[in-house]
Amino acid sequence: MIVNIIVTIIAVLGVLGTLVPVFPGTPLIVGAAIINGVATDFSVVSIRLIIILIGLSVLAEISERLFSAVTTKKFGGSKYGIIGAILGVLIGSLFFPPLGIFLGPVLGAVALELSTGKNIQESIKVGTGTVLGTFGGTLISFIIALMMASWLLVIIF
Repeated sequence: MIVNIIVTIIAVLGVLGTLVPVFPGTPLIVGAAIINGVATDFSVVSIRLIIILIGLSVLAEISERLFSAVTTKKFGGSKYGIIGAILGVLIGSLFFPPLGIFLGPVLGAVALELSTGKNIQESIKVGTGTVLGTFGGTLISFIIALMMASWLLVIIF
């Protein structure tokens, strides 16, 4: 029973981690499933379920990044804007968490678009696309995490 409580707490933190990037999100949910599997000799949570959850976790991460890149591109971003957004999220998340995760991509995209000769209005438009893409990608990741955690918790309870 204590294992189920621990798994529940970890799964909830995983879902919250998709919204507030303090925790690793979907990988935490996979970790919770593995903990339950090991604790119960995989009689409740199967290896098959863990593999499916790993696949969903990878899908969530790829979808989040891809959605952000596609939205940046739709708002006029060049490959440099996309690179700036990626560098911005990496630098922002490392040095200024959690705010840097949201501001970093915008500042990175705008800065690199300006460096290519785009004017400030065009660069800010790309930055706006980056913000929308970041929020849209976060929403996709949150929905997948919610499905993963719900599935896991239904199985263990």
